[in-house]
Amino acid sequence: VCRSDGGVKGSGPAPAANDARNATRLTATPAADPSVSGTAAMTTFAVASDTLLVDEDGNTPDVAATYKAAMGSRPYGYWDLAADPGLPQSYLTAHKNVVWWTGNTYPAPVTPYEAELKALLDGGGRLMMSGQDILDQAAGTTTFVRDYLHIRWAGPDTQKDKPPTTVPGLAAHPVLRGWPANPFDPASLDGDSRDAITPTPPCTPPRP
Repeated sequence: VCRSDGGVKGSGPAPAANDARNATRLTATPAADPSVSGTAAMTTFAVASDTLLVDEDGNTPDVAATYKAAMGSRPYGYWDLAADPGLPQSYLTAHKNVVWWTGNTYPAPVTPYEAELKALLDGGGRLMMSGQDILDQAAGTTTFVRDYLHIRWAGPDTQKDKPPTTVPGLAAHPVLRGWPANPFDPASLDGDSRDAITPTPPCTPPRP
C-alpha cells in the first residue's frame, strides 16, 4: 500500500519457522498517477538460528548428511548452492557461524562468493571451510585468501596435489590443541586432489 507521501506501509507475516521462505510479488502504484506502476519479486527468509550450513559439494559425493548429523539437535539453516547458486549476502550475514564445504568442486569454487564472505567476516561472523580444491589454479592468489583466510598460496606448481597423510591439531587452538595427528583416508573424497597450504599470521601453523 502506498501513502500519498510516497512511503510504503504494511505488516509482516506471523513468526515463521527457522529457514522458512516466502516468495512475494510487490506492485507499487503512486497515488498521484494510478496509470504508472512497478512490480518486483521478493523472497524473505526466516533466520532463527546462529549457524548456516552451505553445501557446495555438487553431490559428487553428497556429504550433506554428515554435516547435518554433526549438528545434532541444534537448529541450523541450510543452503545448497547446486540447487540455487544465488546465495543472498543478507541471508549469509544474518548468521553468526557458517560451515561451508566444497567437496571435490573445482576450480575456484569459493571465488564467486568472496564479497559475501568478506561481509560475513567483517561483521564478526565465523567461518569454517572444508574442501580439497578450494585454491586450485589462481583461486589461492586472491586478496580474500591472503588477507581474510591468511593463507599464502605459492601456486599449483608447488602446492597443488600435495596430499597430507595426517590431519593434526593446532597448538594454540582452544578446541583442537593436543589433538593427535589423525590419519586421513582419501577414499572419502571420491578422488584425491588435496593441496598444501601455508598459513600466515595471525593464523597458527599446525603443530609438528
